[in-house]
Amino acid sequence: MKLRLDGIAPVFARGAIVLSPAAPTARAAQEQQLRWEGGQLHLARTYVPALLFRAVRERRAALLDVALELAVPPIGYLAAVGVALTACGAALAATGVADAWAVAPAAAGILGLVLYVLVGLRAAEAPSSSYRALLGAPRLVLGKVARAHRLLNFRPDSWVRTERRGE
Repeated sequence: MKLRLDGIAPVFARGAIVLSPAAPTARAAQEQQLRWEGGQLHLARTYVPALLFRAVRERRAALLDVALELAVPPIGYLAAVGVALTACGAALAATGVADAWAVAPAAAGILGLVLYVLVGLRAAEAPSSSYRALLGAPRLVLGKVARAHRLLNFRPDSWVRTERRGE
């Protein structure tokens, strides 16, 4: 973020390969995900205001792009909010408190997320196993929501190393 504020943008490194073994257990994966999401939340809290301010003051669209990218929550949380809004809207429509069309924006948001994922998999020429893995997405999102409170207590100055096989 500091480099972006200083006008230094990332560049595409054709042929670069990053290898990292997956976390060996569900618990280790949860800790790793907390570290990633907590770090993103910390960066958003720390840098989004400065990025927005400088983007406007210096008329730098690239900084606005970075701020918006950083401010978007992980897709699992977006999906959970979309489902919750759709369910609330449907309940209000069913009871006559709201018109049925009021559900449309939230439902369109969910559809947009599904298309976003499917188009990404298609563009990456993902194997069929990737599409089958999507069947576990609802369980993953529910688990993410159940553990969301941990993000509020995340300390960016702490580090818990992800266990690896054989340790």
